Amino acid sequence: MGKIPLGGLLSHCMATLLVVDDNRYFLHALNRLLTTAGHTVLEASDVATALEILTAEPDGAGVEVLITDILMPQRDGIQLIRELKRSNRRIKIIAITGGGYDNELAEDVLAAAQILGVDLALQKPFDPQLLLDTLERLTDSPSSADPS
Repeated sequence: MGKIPLGGLLSHCMATLLVVDDNRYFLHALNRLLTTAGHTVLEASDVATALEILTAEPDGAGVEVLITDILMPQRDGIQLIRELKRSNRRIKIIAITGGGYDNELAEDVLAAAQILGVDLALQKPFDPQLLLDTLERLTDSPSSADPS
């Protein structure tokens, strides 16, 4: 497997990301990709843990971007996205899903995530460079810039 070019990613302030996925192998792989790109990565294997992280501190542990799987046991990523939207937190959201090997289901849940206003919806497997490029764009935007 070749190296992923990081382009200008390392030239600006990296973001704090919260990655939520019930698949520990995918969670580990995504963590490795994102930390290699210079991001700080917090992990949660379910929605309850993600909400604990986001509510532990007034600033949501400094999380700038949430990357969440949609199809998970107990509570799903759609519920997490709804809670974030209701709380008016200024967190960018990337929704991902494999659809449980059901392509039509994956398309449907990603469409639902887009209706809720996510910044990007990706179906697994996806191009890692697309994710890195999107993160660069999302964390470079004025709404995520540090006001100080």
